[in-house]
Formats: sequence, C-alpha cells, structure tokens
Amino acid sequence: KTLRRIGVCQYNMGSYSDAAQSLKQLHSQQPWNLELAYQIGFINFRYLENNEEAMYYFQLGKKLFKENLTEIYGEAFTVVMNPNDVPDIYADIFLASANINAEMKHYKEAVKDLNWAIYLRPQRGESYKLRALAKIQAKNYSTLCGDLVQAKKLGADGITKLQNKYCR
Repeated sequence: KTLRRIGVCQYNMGSYSDAAQSLKQLHSQQPWNLELAYQIGFINFRYLENNEEAMYYFQLGKKLFKENLTEIYGEAFTVVMNPNDVPDIYADIFLASANINAEMKHYKEAVKDLNWAIYLRPQRGESYKLRALAKIQAKNYSTLCGDLVQAKKLGADGITKLQNKYCR
C-alpha cells in the first residue's frame, strides 16, 4: 500500500520518473497486476516519452489479457466470452499499444492492436478513427471507409475531411 501511495503522490506532483520507479518496484512484487503494467506504460508513453519501455509494459499487459481470459474461458476465449464482461483496461491497453506502434511507424501492428480494442469496446469512435489513420499509413485502403463511417457515427472528430479525401 505504501509504494502505491508514494507512486500516486509522485504522479500527482508531476514527478513522473519517480512515480514510474515506485510503480515498477511495486510491479516487481505483483507481476500479475494488470493495472500496474498499464500505469507504468502510460507514464512512460505520455510523460517520459520512453516508447520502448512503455511498449514493454503494454506488451506485458496484452500477455496478461490473453492469459487471464484463457484461464477463465479456455483457448477459444474470443468465441466464448462477451467483450462487455471484461474490464475497460483491456481495451485501454490495446489502444495505448496501438498509439505507440503508430508513433513508431509500425502501422500493421497498430491495426492489429486496434482490432482488439474495437472488438473489446466497439462503441469507441476514436478507435475506428485511429485504425483508419493506421490503415492509410500502411496503404491498406480496403476497409478504410467503413472505419471512417463508424468513427463518424460514434462521434469522432475530423472524419468528414478524411472521408472526402479517401472515400469518394
């Protein structure tokens, strides 16, 4: 509890490097803690601009996602589970990983992450927009317009301009 509180205080004070260190120390004691993996990854991505380390923790989060759901539902968990029954953090991890992959110009990997994010939380318009943008960069235009239509329907910003350019 003490390490968690120290990390939260450091984060709230804007001491992101110290917060990440405190949370890493806690994570070494709780390697199964998905929330910690996400928080460490988020701090590294958003505040420390350390994409490599952020990706390490998001990859760990994706691994925990698959392990947890396989343990609950079995190997074919995607067929059996209801995505609405899983916590939002799973979709958040895939979305964060997609953002890093896109920033690192790994667009095909970003699309794969966004496929998962959309599967888990299909009501998030921003995920469709990000997937469309990644597809544009990967020069994969086959389902781009469908993503833009869905993004617009769900309220994502800046879609009309993209539709005018790529969907005639």
